[in-house]
Amino acid sequence: MAIIVGGKIATKGSPARLKAALGGESINLLLDSRETAEKAFEALKGTGDRQQLDRDVVRLYMPVLPRQSRRSSTGSSWEGSRPSP
Repeated sequence: MAIIVGGKIATKGSPARLKAALGGESINLLLDSRETAEKAFEALKGTGDRQQLDRDVVRLYMPVLPRQSRRSSTGSSWEGSRPSP
């Protein structure tokens, strides 16, 4: 899974690793339509502790991992802050 900001990959890794870097209860994936969200929901079945589909948002609830590293798999450092709109 990857987080894309401004058309470039900001960080990537497993959902559990991304959640550990971001903190919070879940990873929320905002998609362009309900149909796309339903497809993503099906494709991600079995990922994490549970999933939730809410209109065009898929929520992945992941187990919490200790914050070990804030280095992305691309080697760049990432602070784990949420991108601004």
